[in-house]
Amino acid sequence: MRGRTKITSLLLLVAPVPVAAVGESPALAAAPGEQPTVAYMGSDAAGVDAETARTLDAAVEGGVRNAPVDFVALAAGAVERSAGGQVCASPGCLERLRGASGADHFVRASVRSDAGAGGGEAAAAAFVIEMQAIRAVPFEVVASGVFTCARCTPDLLAMRSGTEARALVARLLDALGTASMAAALHPASGGTVAAARGADARDAGAGPAPPSRRPVWLLGGAAAIALLGGATLLALDGASTCDGIPADGCGRTWELTAPGVALVAAGALSAAGALLLAWRLGERAELRAGPGRLTLGGTF
Repeated sequence: MRGRTKITSLLLLVAPVPVAAVGESPALAAAPGEQPTVAYMGSDAAGVDAETARTLDAAVEGGVRNAPVDFVALAAGAVERSAGGQVCASPGCLERLRGASGADHFVRASVRSDAGAGGGEAAAAAFVIEMQAIRAVPFEVVASGVFTCARCTPDLLAMRSGTEARALVARLLDALGTASMAAALHPASGGTVAAARGADARDAGAGPAPPSRRPVWLLGGAAAIALLGGATLLALDGASTCDGIPADGCGRTWELTAPGVALVAAGALSAAGALLLAWRLGERAELRAGPGRLTLGGTF
């Protein structure tokens, strides 16, 4: 009796091939928002000498100037102060200052001596510095921060105050939605958060992103490969297993019906899934067969 060689398992390994969708253009990034106008009002000093207050003011103003905002330099005497020399940051004062300067947001600072943070060394100066970023109309403290400068030299005070001023402006920009500028000011971890928030804000303004077409191509490619593989196996079914010897002379033939049918069925299901998904995405797709080839085409 003529024997038949039965293939009990078939492993088909398909390497993924990148496919470019025709007619798909990259999304355009949204333009960053308009830069806010920001002015530095000055500082309130408690228990510190005039030189320390001047160092703080110069550092904070420099930090705000170097931020991606429209910095407004205030004229001498433009900021109202109380009889005790405190900066007036009430809604009324800020509204008048806004009208006179054209700035919409104002940064103010305060510094006080902190004897407990000097590490027990009498010669070590320690200061607590607070900063606020305030919107004039409608009045709101948009961002604020506080830090302690222990064993603080004038150079260290200037460096820390400038850095904290930039961080304060970054939080202001973040709160105003201009996160593309805020990301440049945040440290590495903060910048990542700011960029993510900015991306969410831009996505919300630009509408939902179009659905990905990649699953259509993956299903279509898998369908084509499975159908071609199955057709090849069915074509070889019953062929001689001996090279160059007909089946009658060899006495053994390939039995490929089961794996061939399985691949054809899998390919048909994948093709149906690709066509259904393309239809759900509102695209036009079709599976075309020809002599020796099988192609998935359409508008994607």
